[in-house]
Order: sequence, then C-alpha cells, then structure tokens
Amino acid sequence: MFASRKKAPGHAIPPAEPIRRQRAPHYGVEVQQALATAWRAANGVRGKRLVPFLPELIPTLERHGHLSLTDQAREALLMLGVVSGVSGSPAPASGM
Repeated sequence: MFASRKKAPGHAIPPAEPIRRQRAPHYGVEVQQALATAWRAANGVRGKRLVPFLPELIPTLERHGHLSLTDQAREALLMLGVVSGVSGSPAPASGM
C-alpha cells in the first residue's frame, strides 16, 4: 500500500518549528522561578502532587532563605491549586 519512508544515511530530518503561542504567560517570571525552586526542593515531583504541599512548602522555603517573594507572587503561588482544580485528596472512586 504505502511505501515505507526510510531516510538515507547521513540525512537528518529537520527539527519541527517551536510552537508559538499567541497569548501572554499567565504567571510572571517571579512566580515561575519560585515554582521551579519549590519543584526542585520537592525532588521534581509531578505538578499535581506538588500543588497540595505549596501552602506548607512556600513559607518553609522563605523562612530558610531559599525564596524571597512579594505578597502578590506568594498569593499567586498559593492559588495555583485552587485555579487548576487540584486537591490534596484523590478523586472518589466511581461506584459501579
């Protein structure tokens, strides 16, 4: 049916162009950097696992000098779970 496409030795497929988004980032650089710091402090845990711990983790990182945030950035970080709909408890099992 379809001829298989084999690339010749030494001929690389050109990389795809990066996705260009038309919208501006939702969070500022300060919030993004603070979230990256919190993520590293939590050993790179997945986002949905990290978000429930942010209310405890952010003040701890600030207290130990790893973060220095404005009130606005702190509020944005602590609202991440509320905005994204992530909760600290697993979803209820469906009762079939």
